Amino acid sequence: MNGLKPNDIRCFEQSQLLYENSRDILLFVRLRDGRILEASRSALEAYQYSRQELLSKTIFDLRAPDTASEIITQMSAADHSGVLFETSHRRKDGTVFPVEVSSQGASIGGERVLFSIVRDITERKLAEQAILRERGELEYIMDIAPVMIFYKDRGNRIVRVNRARAEASGLTREEMEGKSAFDLFPHQADGYWKDDRDVMNSGKPKRGIVEMIETSKGPMWIRTDKFPYRNGVGKVTGVIGFSVDITELKQLEEGLREMALRDPLTGLYNRRGFITLAEQQLKTVKRSKRPLLLTYVDIDGLKQINDALGHEEGDRALTDTAGILRGTFRESDIIARIGGDEFAVLSLDVADMNREAYSARLQGNVDAFNALRQRPYTVALSWDTAVCDPRAPLSLDKLLSAADQLMYRHKKDK
Repeated sequence: MNGLKPNDIRCFEQSQLLYENSRDILLFVRLRDGRILEASRSALEAYQYSRQELLSKTIFDLRAPDTASEIITQMSAADHSGVLFETSHRRKDGTVFPVEVSSQGASIGGERVLFSIVRDITERKLAEQAILRERGELEYIMDIAPVMIFYKDRGNRIVRVNRARAEASGLTREEMEGKSAFDLFPHQADGYWKDDRDVMNSGKPKRGIVEMIETSKGPMWIRTDKFPYRNGVGKVTGVIGFSVDITELKQLEEGLREMALRDPLTGLYNRRGFITLAEQQLKTVKRSKRPLLLTYVDIDGLKQINDALGHEEGDRALTDTAGILRGTFRESDIIARIGGDEFAVLSLDVADMNREAYSARLQGNVDAFNALRQRPYTVALSWDTAVCDPRAPLSLDKLLSAADQLMYRHKKDK
């Protein structure tokens, strides 16, 4: 053995069993010049040298060229306190393979020597690369998925979000991950956290959660399914959610709802729409302590217009009346065609207006329309109003009935 004294040789011989059977590469390297003094059988197999060839080499010969600048520093650290690092070694044929090196300095025969255990980590690196590749593929799949995905732990911290969820929030993934919903969405976090706890505590999914969230592009309606996230032993460690943007669907539903509440001819609310909205307003009367005014309107002589001029002209009379009512009442008032020739208007917050003022305004608009002489008939309306007093509020049926009776009394008095 190169440069070793008899006692040192005996030391190596005592380690012969380890040298002959170790799967790791074992090397003794002289510190001052990096000369390889002894190597295990596994070293000969790994580097593809004969023993004589290998013992004529230095550690510099075994390292990949692009790692040469690190060798002196690593040898000094190994001699001082021991070191563990990863690098690349090369075989006799020039091929390079990754290794993990554990090296420790020792004195043998009065000379400093490094004892190095070198492990070929090719399989580990391949496995890590496979994991990274799979992780990259998973991230790619998550980011192209047309749904918003998030994973939160039991501490309400967002562990992972995909690109769609981050973009919906107007944030980057880095800005979201590691934060809680209370940090990012303080006004909605309580609701989110309640659903999360339900899922984690029950271990069962919660589907079809519909809610509106604020995004960088404005309000968005989403439908979310939440599932318990389990670790390798089946313990629930968090919640994973999948959200779908249903804004267009909600708008379509709202459009359909609005259509169901509208009279297609005049564009005013129909009877169903009027009742729906009026009932909501009547519930607030007592609380707001402000009166409501219900005006009941009937077209005079609509049957005669239909009989003499046709139903097309009768439809024009209806749309003309709708226009007059729109011009008379405020945008906040609920205006509806509730029957063939009957209209109703629920005026809100009328503390500063009285029945006479409404009546005069309406008559003025009717007269102004007729003065234009655009139709082969004169628009004539009968109307009257009933007041809903917050101190003694009426039901909608009673309010409509009262206004209807007053209107017909006015009609007979013409």
